[in-house]
Amino acid sequence: MPRTDRSKMASQAISIENALSYKRSGIDSRHWSSASISPIFDPKGNITHFVAVNEDITVCKATEDKIRSLNTELEKLAATDYLTNLPNRRFFMQRGVEEFKRAVRNSHPLALLMLDIDEFKK
Repeated sequence: MPRTDRSKMASQAISIENALSYKRSGIDSRHWSSASISPIFDPKGNITHFVAVNEDITVCKATEDKIRSLNTELEKLAATDYLTNLPNRRFFMQRGVEEFKRAVRNSHPLALLMLDIDEFKK
């Protein structure tokens, strides 16, 4: 195998993430694994072996899920009023831009009604 093919193949290591689910002692369990397989070449450029590395990434996946959940909660908090739990001005402005773009894109008319209630929070 020529050297150019060798370098090309070496850069094409295979990486896989896989969820393993099983039941042990009546408890469902899920573990995540990451595997990477790379070829090993002799001086002539022939593949002689493969190296495989397997790693338990369950904690990383759990952390990613927790971060995703917290970000979803944070987005909800950022878009609602703390006292009334109603959508706030930020949400109103974002939704307004989306609806305006949709109306223009679909050539539909758009109406807006805005109410201002004085001293509502008192």
